[in-house]
Amino acid sequence: MRSFIFATHGYLSEAFVYSIEMILGKQENIYSITMDPATSTESIRKQLQEIFNQHAENTEYVVLTDILGGSITNLMAEWITKENIHVLTGTNLPVAIELISNNEDIRLEQLIHQSILQGKEGIVYINKVVEEEEQERMEF
Repeated sequence: MRSFIFATHGYLSEAFVYSIEMILGKQENIYSITMDPATSTESIRKQLQEIFNQHAENTEYVVLTDILGGSITNLMAEWITKENIHVLTGTNLPVAIELISNNEDIRLEQLIHQSILQGKEGIVYINKVVEEEEQERMEF
């Protein structure tokens, strides 16, 4: 079994869960943890431990964070010593959808790499794409 935890600054994690469920439908085993200036690191650790306590020992966790070097990412990185916890940062909606929609089909590490590629491919400068398409049409 796999569970996905979005851990971000502000309410971005809740927005990820909302958007994913809007696109894929209601999902089980997806959680959000938010961090704001008033949130203590101890309360974040407690929330994370509560999520872990809800699942079997063999559950694989993917923690998706927002900013490399950010406080929430650094806090989540404390848990990577456990082999069933994987932390990804710089997440975006294509990464999250790829992970969640294919979460039991392939090995987790392969799924993570595939999802990261999907996320990178989803970053496109649309102005440039349209410009190139217009140039191609003019050449014909």
